[in-house]
Amino acid sequence: MSHHHRRAVWIALLGFVGVAAGCTASADPAGAAVELIEGELSEQIELGPLAGDCAEPDEVALGDEFACTGVTEGGAIINFTAVFESGDMVFLYPTNLVVESSLFEVDAAAALGPEFGIEIDPAQIECPEGVTVLDAAGQMFCTITDVETGGVFPMTATLGNYLRDQGFEERFYEVGDWVE
Repeated sequence: MSHHHRRAVWIALLGFVGVAAGCTASADPAGAAVELIEGELSEQIELGPLAGDCAEPDEVALGDEFACTGVTEGGAIINFTAVFESGDMVFLYPTNLVVESSLFEVDAAAALGPEFGIEIDPAQIECPEGVTVLDAAGQMFCTITDVETGGVFPMTATLGNYLRDQGFEERFYEVGDWVE
């Protein structure tokens, strides 16, 4: 029982702003990005200290991207895309983080309601509070409550293709063991 849902919803990460990496970025962009991950971004994301690592970019031209990761003390891996915004600025954004899970509860309710032929209130859907790092498959695990029976069922949100200005372009919600 799965539902592919493609609706343009602006689910952006609030509070993540471009951070200037200073003029050292042009000499050592990967090093500057690691400093950002371990410094300002660790504080913003609020999952404790992050160990940063970045691929050395081939080019240092406007708009070029390179990949970085930040690993939490618990071993969760946050994926970042680093972009050269101007000569010596590197902008980092996470591509597998959910900051505001209530947005996905609303989105999932709207997606799943028509599939089951019932009204689903976002309050019936519970996703993890706080900042969630998606697993390697891009999944976040939630629950959905059937108001008629009181049964609680697992719901998986699979999120993919994070676009910096729009949030997750691909959102797929699946409910296990729901009996209609």
